[in-house]
Amino acid sequence: MKRRWMMTALATSVVASCTPVEADTAEPAPLEVENAPIPQTPDPPAQPSNHPSRAGSLSVEIIPQYAKVVAGDRGHMDVLVRLQADEVPGAERPPLDLALVLDRSGSMAGEKLAAAKQAAMETVRKLEPDDHLTFVSYDDRVRVHTHRAKVGDGKALRRQILRIDDGGGTALGPALRSGLDELTGAQRGDDVLAHLMLLSDGQANEGEARPHVLAAWAAEAAGRGVATSTLGVGLDYNEDLMTKIADAGGGRYHFIEDGSKVPEILGDEFAGLTATVARNVTVGVEGAAGIEVGEIPGYPNAIDGDAVVAKVGSLSAGRKRELLVRMDYAPPQGQSMALGTFTLRFRDVLDDGKPVELVLEPSVGVTDDPAAAEASENYVVTVRAQEIDVAAALQSASEHVNDGRFDDARQGLQQKAETLRKQAAENPDVNYAPMIEDLEEAEKGLDEAKDSAIGRKLYQKKSKAKAYRKRKK
Repeated sequence: MKRRWMMTALATSVVASCTPVEADTAEPAPLEVENAPIPQTPDPPAQPSNHPSRAGSLSVEIIPQYAKVVAGDRGHMDVLVRLQADEVPGAERPPLDLALVLDRSGSMAGEKLAAAKQAAMETVRKLEPDDHLTFVSYDDRVRVHTHRAKVGDGKALRRQILRIDDGGGTALGPALRSGLDELTGAQRGDDVLAHLMLLSDGQANEGEARPHVLAAWAAEAAGRGVATSTLGVGLDYNEDLMTKIADAGGGRYHFIEDGSKVPEILGDEFAGLTATVARNVTVGVEGAAGIEVGEIPGYPNAIDGDAVVAKVGSLSAGRKRELLVRMDYAPPQGQSMALGTFTLRFRDVLDDGKPVELVLEPSVGVTDDPAAAEASENYVVTVRAQEIDVAAALQSASEHVNDGRFDDARQGLQQKAETLRKQAAENPDVNYAPMIEDLEEAEKGLDEAKDSAIGRKLYQKKSKAKAYRKRKK
């Protein structure tokens, strides 16, 4: 039976009604994502917010940016959805059914293939003897070296990886399809994690190569419990293709600049596979009357009826995710303004994978006093909104550099940094410093990017990777 809790948030506090009732049996579109540790911006001083509401192995807070809005005024409201997974002392990683898809095309020759093979070797070393591994390599043809073989001591697998040489074209699409088919067609227990890792420079030129089609394949596999992560190698790969596949597949995108980064990146990737407590996590938001819900940045969004649904993936023990819901509201009337219905759905790994649903209905107060509304601002939400905006500025700068518009890139970074400096001066207790430093570092990097083609490529990859991580906090 699916467990369902209905709760209502009044003003900025959640009042729990803990009586479970039977819910419909329709499954949410499941999506799995690894939970790599992400650098955290220190929170500003705590302000009153919702008490966390619990459902199974997760707790959730709904934190509006303002506790009060002005009667008769239109406005914008950012709402923070904070998910927290339970700690599980001593928990071990669940069994893993992994497909490793390695690009051996001609464009990978040299250092790129060496870095990709190093990553593949390190991945095998991280696996347990009873884990299963499907190993696929490809150039213009796809070769499946092992079909869900038990890893054992890993020696045979590592020998196969060492023998890989560069070849011809890049059949990325067919290779991805082959790896996904191996996993989606397999029988496995509910406690087993199915995961695909694609290592490539993303220069698809054989077979299916359209990004939206490859992303659709990854999304369909995610709906069947198979997550996909991508690892872009070198400076020439198509990061837009690689991020699109990872986002649609519920995994994460990583940038392997050179072999020295491999241990850190794989540590990042495997951290999310340890002690998973919630899978197929989604957050859906349907606006109340007068509320228009915008995007939920950083996660794939889908429309389900009148709701915007963010596909978060999975959460491992002790991990936190902070989603920002952007919404506009019509002039409110009365003493309170309902924000809408926030629905959390997931499969509770700690309760045999049972589906769980939690519904929250937050609202904020309405006042005739603009000063009171301004004083009710919760800076935790404001800072998270600024982080999302900084990510957008870094992404935009990268795109300007790609087009050779260095002055536009510099101007955008400077404008955003100046905005944050003004806000820091007005609110000295709020820590804007890390975001300002990111923008200043990106601006300094423009000179090197301007000097050489390699510098330009490196700037693009680093800026887009940092923007990606900021959005995924």
